This record gives sequence, C-alpha cells and structure tokens, in this order.
Amino acid sequence: MADWGQTQAALDTELAGIGQADDSHGQTLAFDLGLSAVPAIDNFSPAVGTPIARNDAVRFDVTDDNGLLRAEVFVTLGSETYVVHDGDNFRGAFSGLSSRGAIAGGFRYTVRRNSGWVDPPTFEVHATDVHGQEAS
Repeated sequence: MADWGQTQAALDTELAGIGQADDSHGQTLAFDLGLSAVPAIDNFSPAVGTPIARNDAVRFDVTDDNGLLRAEVFVTLGSETYVVHDGDNFRGAFSGLSSRGAIAGGFRYTVRRNSGWVDPPTFEVHATDVHGQEAS
C-alpha cells in the first residue's frame, strides 16, 4: 500500500485547481472542489463615476455564495488613502457615520466620512471567501 502522505502530496500537486488527478495505481480520481466564483463587490450607490455631495453616503455590497472570510475597505481622497473598515471595525474618520449590515451571502456597507467628503472618493475593497479566493 502506498504511503498516504506521499500519495496526498502528489494529489495536491496535480489538483492545483483542475479537479482531477491520477492515483498511484494509474486510476483517475475526480474531486468536487466546491469552489465558486470569487467574492462579488457590487451594487454601488450612487453608481461609480456619479458625483456625490459632501455628506452623501456611498453604499455597496460584498458577497460570496460560499461565505466571506474577510473584507477590508479603503478609500483614496486626493493623494491620501485611508482604512475605512479593517475587516472588523470602521476606523478613524469613518467610524462615526458608517455601518455594515448582514445580507444574504455577505455584507452591505454604508460609508460616510465623519466630516464629509473633502475630495471625490475612490474605493478599494479586498474580499476573501472561505475557500481563500480573493477579489478586489
């Protein structure tokens, strides 16, 4: 009988996202990797590219059909980039008026800067699902 550790290592190497491999006896093994599409970052309101007023909120969803592990939100204003949400909490200038609510498959973010937008914001979101797939 083959050493399980060596067989598993060979399978892991061959699998690398293809979903099948030959075992040590030349038989093809198929696997359902259970992987889905990467997390979705969408439903921006107002729509991307739309001018916003100083005190407007920006809303968007971060979802994944298998579940999110973590999502981090950043915003660039002028030449400065700020952490909006570190995956656990809103930070600094975004902690007073922003919120995150649970929705099917993830979260809906509502972001407002405490003292209003001083420049047009550019958002950057990094999301990782429970399978380690990433989107930004």
